[in-house]
Parts: sequence; structure tokens; C-alpha cells
Amino acid sequence: MRTRTVVISLAIGALLLHGCGSSSSDSAPAPQAIFTDITVERGPVLGAVVTDSMGNRARQLEVGKSVYRFDGQIHYPIAAQGGYIDVNRNGNIDTNDAPLLGSLRSSQGNVVTVLTTVLQNNPELLETVVNTFGLDPDELYGQTPGKNSRIAALSDGIYEQCLLSNIPVDSLDATDVNALVGALQMRIDSYESLEATEGMNAVQMREAHIVNQWVAALTGNQLLDAIDAEEESMAMKSYRMMSHTPESLVTTFPLATLNDSQENFLATLWEEEKLARDVYLALYQQHNLRLLRNIAASEQEHMDATAALLTRYSIEYPLTLASGTFANETFQTLYNTLVAQGSASLGAALQVGASIEQLDIDDIDHGLTLNMPTDVRTILQNLRQGSVNHLSSFHRLAERVAILPN
Repeated sequence: MRTRTVVISLAIGALLLHGCGSSSSDSAPAPQAIFTDITVERGPVLGAVVTDSMGNRARQLEVGKSVYRFDGQIHYPIAAQGGYIDVNRNGNIDTNDAPLLGSLRSSQGNVVTVLTTVLQNNPELLETVVNTFGLDPDELYGQTPGKNSRIAALSDGIYEQCLLSNIPVDSLDATDVNALVGALQMRIDSYESLEATEGMNAVQMREAHIVNQWVAALTGNQLLDAIDAEEESMAMKSYRMMSHTPESLVTTFPLATLNDSQENFLATLWEEEKLARDVYLALYQQHNLRLLRNIAASEQEHMDATAALLTRYSIEYPLTLASGTFANETFQTLYNTLVAQGSASLGAALQVGASIEQLDIDDIDHGLTLNMPTDVRTILQNLRQGSVNHLSSFHRLAERVAILPN
């Protein structure tokens, strides 16, 4: 087992280097699928993480569209984080677009916008929006700025104030919004006049102008720092592997007997998790990216969980190796190679991270085929989910970093 894992590691290192059925009239009707489609718009928002209050995640229904589908029952409120504002509305994430910083939220309906976010945090403003600006709840929670010029005016006005004041939309309070009532009404009048003379495309251009002005005032490093902080916030919600310590978790199951293949797999897995931790810590020193530091901390949890199994089954292994040092020469070589490659650029570091996590997933999948006892299987399943979360973070951040200005 140990030999197999090392072979896979070397392969990854080399890669880095270079029902239908018949029915009758008296049969029961087929059950209807339950799903809810949500449109996220501050300009169309592509590639966002959209979740409900139970942590269920929606999938982007179509590439280039800002519609996300929850399969099954949806639990409000819902939130959208990450992704990019498709400023030029061409359906692609490119250098003309801007990161969605902070989160957008909604307590009901089928849209998530700046306006639903403000109302989610300040429900007492609903009466003001309805009575002062002439919008009813069906419009507020069912139409987007791209379709309704009044919603566009309110969203743009509030969003612009947030940018000027450096306040996230989801932190704006009722006092801030009430202070803008006069200016927002003037913007509504302007947008409705513009729609009447030039159409909604002209209204959408106003939105693009606001976002572009903001992006032009920021450097690539400032945008990266903001994105990194946001990814850190999103990641910390999912990285902690388990609520119990590994030692307390494994002792809830009966002690079994492991064969040589199972023991060798666990010993090798511990060093593979150490490889991930040590590489991420080294690359964090190079790039100062908080995501790398946070995932390294999660990898320490993975090491602790594996070490708990090694101790439980009296499997001898040097558990006190210093960072960057490995008992197995193959892992030592791989560590040196991956750190050198990831040091070249931030993009290369994220690619290294993604490759390590895919390696972990593949090896854990193999370990789960070895007829492991319940305690080992439980730990492995937790480790696998952690690696899936890490892989998703590396891929998402790589996509967002790729289009930042130099």
C-alpha cells in the first residue's frame, strides 16, 4: 500500500513539472421535482457560492448565467458570496469584470440583490421602500436590477454609497439608507427617464460605470487582499473537520485488527497529510495568502486524526518530524519539488494546492476499498470531505486571481 501511494505522488509531481417506464391510466402521477431557481444580480454574478440557512448549496444552472438552482426544499435566508460581477454582461468572467466582495442576501423570493440584502438586515425598511419608492414586495423579491429600473436605481445608489464609504452592503444599516432617500428618489427619476428614452440597456450601462470606477481606483494587490479575506471567511465555515477530537471519536467504535496493507496505508497517509501541511506553510511564507495558512491548519487536523488511528492500532511511525522533513525519501523529494514550483507565482501555488488535494482524494478513495473497520472508515470519510472543500477553494480562488490586474 505504501509503495502504491508513493507512486501516485511521483506521478502527480511529474505532472506538475512539465428511468423511464411504461404507465397506465390508473397509475399514480409521477412525483414533481422540487427545486427553486435564484437569480443573483449586482450585475449578473457568475461563479458565486450560493447557500441557504441550512448550508445547502445551489448549483449554477447554466454557464454564463446568474441563475442558481436549489434542488429540494430551500431554507431562507439565502446568501451569495464570491464570484464575479459580469459588468459587460457577456456571460464570461474576464478582465472587464469585478469581484463580488461581501455577501448578498435575501429572506424570501427568487432574487438576491443589493436591495434584498439591505432589507434582510433591516426589515423595518420594507415600509419605506414600498411607500416612498413605489415598489411592492413581489417586485422587490421577484425582479432584478436588469429588469426593473427602480430596483436598478436603488441598488446602484446604495452600492455606490457603500463603495464610497468602504462599507460592505451586508453591513449597511437603516440609518445609512434613510440618509440617502432624497438622492435615491432623484436617481429613480433619472433611471426611469433613461429607460423611457434609451431602454434598459442604457440603465445597465450606468451600473457598469459605477463598478468600473471602483475597480479602476484599486490595484491588483488591493483586490487580491479583499478576495483573500473573503475566501478566508467562506473557508472557515467548512474547513473544521469534526466537532469531536479524533481521539474521542475513534474510541466510540470497537477496536478491530488491521492487516499489513491497512497499516501501511495509514502510515503513508499520515505523511501525505504532512506533505500537504508543510507545502502550504512554506508557500504561505512566499505569498502571504491567508487561504494557504488556513488550509495548512486544517491539514494539521487531518494529521492529528490519522495519528490517533496510528496510536490506537500501535502502528510505529515517526510522528515528530520537523516541518519540511520526511522519513520517506520520495515524500522529501516531492516536497522540495512542489515548494519550488509553487514559489514561482501565486497561480502556481494554487495549482500545487489543487494537485495535492486531488492526490489526497484519490488515495483516500483507494483506502476506503480496503475493507477498513468502522473507526478508520469514519476518519477517512471526514478527511475526504475536507480535501474536497480544500480543492474547491483552490479552484475558486485560482479562477478569481487569474483575471486580476497586474
